[in-house]
Amino acid sequence: METTRDGASGAAVRARRGRLRRRRPWLMMAAAMRDLSPSRRNLATAAISTTILAVLGASMPGVATAAGSDGIPPAAPRVGIDWQGLGYNQDPQHVDRIRWDDDHTAFELMKQRVGYISPGIVRINVHRFWFDPEGTEDHQPVVYDWDDNDNKQMADLYKILGMYKEMNVPVQLGIWDTTQTPNKTDEPDEEEYISDAFANAQAALMKHLIIDKAFTNITRYSGINEPNGYSEEKGKHYSFVDWQTATQKLLDRLPHNDQDPYHLRKRVVGPDMAGAGISAYEGDLGLKSVTADNSSTEQWLTWKLPAKPKSFTARFYVNHIGFVPDWSFWSSADGSNWNRVAGTNSPQPKTTSIENVQYPVVTTGAFPADSNQRYIKLVMSIRPQGNTIERAIASFEATPARDGAPAFVDPMNDLSKVSGSSTGWTSPRNKDNFWLKSMQTNPILVSGSDVHFYDYEVGLRDDPTFDPSYAERTVKTAVDQAHALHPGAPVIFSETGYQKPKVGQGDDPFTFATEFDHGVRMADLAVQEARAGLDGAAAWCLDGYDADTKCGMWDQHDYKLRPWFYTWSLLCRYLPAHSQMYAPAPQDNGTTRELHAKLPNGGWTFVLVNRDKTNPAQFTVTAPTGHLPMHKYVYSASSQKVDANGFPVPVGRPIDVSADSGFKVSVPANSVVMFTSMAQ
Repeated sequence: METTRDGASGAAVRARRGRLRRRRPWLMMAAAMRDLSPSRRNLATAAISTTILAVLGASMPGVATAAGSDGIPPAAPRVGIDWQGLGYNQDPQHVDRIRWDDDHTAFELMKQRVGYISPGIVRINVHRFWFDPEGTEDHQPVVYDWDDNDNKQMADLYKILGMYKEMNVPVQLGIWDTTQTPNKTDEPDEEEYISDAFANAQAALMKHLIIDKAFTNITRYSGINEPNGYSEEKGKHYSFVDWQTATQKLLDRLPHNDQDPYHLRKRVVGPDMAGAGISAYEGDLGLKSVTADNSSTEQWLTWKLPAKPKSFTARFYVNHIGFVPDWSFWSSADGSNWNRVAGTNSPQPKTTSIENVQYPVVTTGAFPADSNQRYIKLVMSIRPQGNTIERAIASFEATPARDGAPAFVDPMNDLSKVSGSSTGWTSPRNKDNFWLKSMQTNPILVSGSDVHFYDYEVGLRDDPTFDPSYAERTVKTAVDQAHALHPGAPVIFSETGYQKPKVGQGDDPFTFATEFDHGVRMADLAVQEARAGLDGAAAWCLDGYDADTKCGMWDQHDYKLRPWFYTWSLLCRYLPAHSQMYAPAPQDNGTTRELHAKLPNGGWTFVLVNRDKTNPAQFTVTAPTGHLPMHKYVYSASSQKVDANGFPVPVGRPIDVSADSGFKVSVPANSVVMFTSMAQ
């Protein structure tokens, strides 16, 4: 028997030679890498290392082996256009209105925390009087106040923007108001909003900060805050036409993209709309309404169909629960002689949660098989004077009688698909949907959608009908419409969070931001928004806006980190911009949420949320990951591991994970669990 010097048998020697031959491809790869450039060699090294890890992982104890390539399930459905990341809103001024340079300790602490958070986007708004105070218009040309020696507000703005430029963090800039005085009650009317002076001031602000000061990390400019918001105190009541005029005037003062290396026009987004109406109609942006004021006469719509119909479905919203529908549908072959079509009205359970909620009703009807009707009319009946009923139609769809013929669908974004109508149709509550209309302008004025969305859970959590999962359905409906109307343009919620509840005089409406539950709530909201196809969101807020707005992850007066810093910082940090977001099918319990993110470096992050207050939730996480070392974070009532700075730290050592065949995770009650392969 053949042996070696170490006593191995001939069979063992042959086996060893076979193993060496099988290893030769790695040696060939190493030789080939010597001819690569350093950058390509780094990429190749990463690819080979990943492959080696996968091969070695198959023999590692305690690690599930990957199924064959044919057996690896695909990723869950991908959502969104281009993930921009998560971040927050920040007031660039010190809460005590002193210079940041006069409180170096506070600035360095804030900078350290922001550095850990690693936000994907930060929204910063300015007041006009900071750089364009009253009296500047008396000079020709106008002299804006950019002096950081005498101008504390601009000096602090420069300092904060410089910090984010150093960190390579994108900033969205906007402006709170049109007034040129510090007195917030001196808000001018809409004439100032659409004035040349205000357009000039905005253009000057963009050019000064982005070009002169080189803050090129200002990637988005959104104009005035919430132009659709109404304020009797401030006299602000802008129409969509006002927003359109103001935005066009701003664009007219910026150079065309082919003449501008900074592409200032491409940085303009909007409409920065207050988003209460998004929730009211379950995310549907396009509706046509008969308000109570227009109910004293009969109102009607007519559609001419491209094919003979078999049936129809229409979705309505009314502002009173238990309302008995009083609309009717009629059909005609020639548009002159009408016959009533029997319809069935089915009240739907509300799937949204908001004050002043609207209640959905679906009406369906069918046509006789021998019918040759091509026109359908909706008639809204007359209602008595003094009533408060508002009736809105959200969509109409006719199914053709002939197989293969296209269905007729009217999303009711406008009246362009009707063949005739009465004059009493308006937008719901007589308020334009700025978001919808901004995407219907030709050409579209903005490069991306920027709106606000607040969840109503905190104010309605004692409501037994409250459904914490309503946000995903609501946001998905709106975002899907936005992506369809403005293809390829990202949708950002530049303000998001929880609507503050109504409280007594002198009470702090933001006490909910100090609760442990708020860490779970904010994680749940971010996961639902991402699953719905949103491309990024900025929470309200980082560290407060004034002594009475303690909305932050900490308060500038005591600096103690609040619980929601734990989850929001993890989400910002480990769901970086340009990740690919995936939404696995939800469990049928309404209390669990799961989000997968394929990271720009090829790794993965998984976020698991359990809103059940008493029971743990079981997840099977499945994604085509191969083998990855992953860090695990747990946010629960009994586990919130942090370091000396209060920053989250993983539970235990990294673990080797393969989700190819699925791995099981138990998430404690009312908790958030995250796995990520990103470096810590």
